[in-house]
Amino acid sequence: MSWLYSQGAPLMLSPMRWLSTMTAAMTLALASCATHPENPSFPLTSHDAEHAIAQMKAHPKVLDRPLVIVDGFLDPDIAAMRLSHFFTQTSHDNRIVTVCLAFCVSMEDCRQTIIAAVDKQWPTADPIWTTEVDVVGVSLGGLSSRYAAAPSRDAAHPRRLNVVRLFTISSPIRGRRCPARRRSPGCWRT
Repeated sequence: MSWLYSQGAPLMLSPMRWLSTMTAAMTLALASCATHPENPSFPLTSHDAEHAIAQMKAHPKVLDRPLVIVDGFLDPDIAAMRLSHFFTQTSHDNRIVTVCLAFCVSMEDCRQTIIAAVDKQWPTADPIWTTEVDVVGVSLGGLSSRYAAAPSRDAAHPRRLNVVRLFTISSPIRGRRCPARRRSPGCWRT
C-alpha cells in the first residue's frame, strides 16, 4: 500500500491504483519529451529549439526597438520576468520593460497600465501614440496589448500603444468556442 497525505490525513492507495497513477504520470512526462513538432503549422522540435537558443546566446543581436513583455491574468510578474531574463541573455539589450496586469480590473485598466509603463520608460511628445515597441503578451497580456493598440473608446484617454510587432503566447485571440445548440452572450463563433 502507498500512503499519500491530503490536508494532514493519510490516504491509502491500493497497489493497482498507485500503479495506474504512476503510469499516467510517466506517460505525460514522456510525452512532454517528444522530439516531433507539436504544432504542424510551426514545425520545430525541442532539439531544434534548444539549438536555436544556444545560437542566440552565442551570437546575441540587439533588439530593433524597445520590447514590452505583458503578463497574464493574476500573474504577479513571474512569466514576464522570466521572458525578460531570456531576452536580455539573447540580445544583451536592456530596452525591455515588463508590465504586470495582476491588479487590473478591466480591459481599459489593462490598457492604461500598459501605456503608462511604456510612457514612463520611453516618453514621447506625441499626444496619441507611444514610442514604437515590440510586444510579447502572455495570455491576457496578449489580449490587453492588442486592445491597447486599438483606437481608444474613451475620449479622455486617446493614447494608443504603437506596436510594430505583437507576439502572443496562449492568448485567446479568437475568443472561445460555443456549444453547437446554445449561445451565451459572451460566446463568439470562430
